[in-house]
Amino acid sequence: VYKRQVTHFTADDGTTWTPPTSVTVQITVEDRAGDPIQGALVFVDDASVAEGNDGSQIIRATTNASGIASASYNYVSDLAVRIDVRSSSGSPAYLPVDGATGTIESTGLTQTFVLDVDETIQ
Repeated sequence: VYKRQVTHFTADDGTTWTPPTSVTVQITVEDRAGDPIQGALVFVDDASVAEGNDGSQIIRATTNASGIASASYNYVSDLAVRIDVRSSSGSPAYLPVDGATGTIESTGLTQTFVLDVDETIQ
């Protein structure tokens, strides 16, 4: 059996375009000891869209027991993203990560953040 993989389509006007492919965006959050942080809030947004704009949201999730927040994303081309991570509820509280960057590529995006304990909160 011969199977062909579709890598692009040709429109009526002769231009070509690549169909979207589902990739995984995965953010892992851990402490300095390498232990997962459950319940951290993870925000991944399209960096080209103004912050707070609903159209920019890729992930709005809380990390699971393994410290992971993930989502599927319809990849068409590389996309620069802005990443924020917060975990201030519970004990200990951690310092947030604001405005980190990454790129969703054809293989997706996998990034790990290590949070420091916020010593100012007792």
